[in-house]
Amino acid sequence: MVMKGSLRIQKVVGDMHQLRRSQWMAIAESDPELTDPPPRMGRNPANGQLMQLRLPPDERALETDGEIIGRFFWDTIHYPSPGSDGPAWDDELGTVTANYALEHEDHVRSIAELFASIMDAELVLD
Repeated sequence: MVMKGSLRIQKVVGDMHQLRRSQWMAIAESDPELTDPPPRMGRNPANGQLMQLRLPPDERALETDGEIIGRFFWDTIHYPSPGSDGPAWDDELGTVTANYALEHEDHVRSIAELFASIMDAELVLD
């Protein structure tokens, strides 16, 4: 199934994202509707050969009748470090993005709304 739409679960206070990766992982690891996504193939940058990519534990799939109808994954937010021009890497702060097949938008959105409610966050359509 081709993913066509997306939405975000976020918690913004002022101009800072406040959703924590640990909040998402608590759901990702325990919700019975979420499964491990199928492996993906990519190219080894060293030799150009095809290889199976390891997916992060914060990426989850939503299946119906053996078909993946949505994917949820963590997006880290990069903020400028004090006193530097480069971004700071804070893996703990970010958003959850959900991609969905258009014909399953309502189902995926209802699951995302539940997750947003649990995390005291908001759902934003992209």
